[in-house]
Amino acid sequence: MKRFKTVFLFLLCLCSTPEFTAGAMTPTAYRLSVDGTAAAGTIYEEKGVYMVPLRVVSEGLGYTVTWDGEKRVATADMSIAALSAVPGSTTYGRKGKLKVINLTQDFTYGAAAQIIDGRMYVPAEFFRDLFNNVTITDGVLTIAPQRAYLDGDAAVR
Repeated sequence: MKRFKTVFLFLLCLCSTPEFTAGAMTPTAYRLSVDGTAAAGTIYEEKGVYMVPLRVVSEGLGYTVTWDGEKRVATADMSIAALSAVPGSTTYGRKGKLKVINLTQDFTYGAAAQIIDGRMYVPAEFFRDLFNNVTITDGVLTIAPQRAYLDGDAAVR
């Protein structure tokens, strides 16, 4: 009986970790678009926050994604900044790379990063803080780089 209680407590603790408590996140009917291209992946909702697959979106935007298993941190790295997420944490850290402008800052979102079926999910807002637009229109959640054009630019015409 003592052994049963020990195993039960171990399993209870294991199932209480962020990777296994994803039951609070519910899949949505939204489709995902990254920089104008349909992207594979489920969009979840937790506490009114839309959660998107980190690697799918990051790579669709041309970012590099790394996982540090020892520190348990995933990082989306772009040319001017990198933004990191830790499973179970609602705080995300951006580290700037520019010497002229300090882009380093921590952000807190309404939902923690979570791992579901081996994929890291982060709030869609995560990408807004890497200078992307995040919109929902006609059942599609779109994440795309912010773009600016100069007067006379052929793309404006």
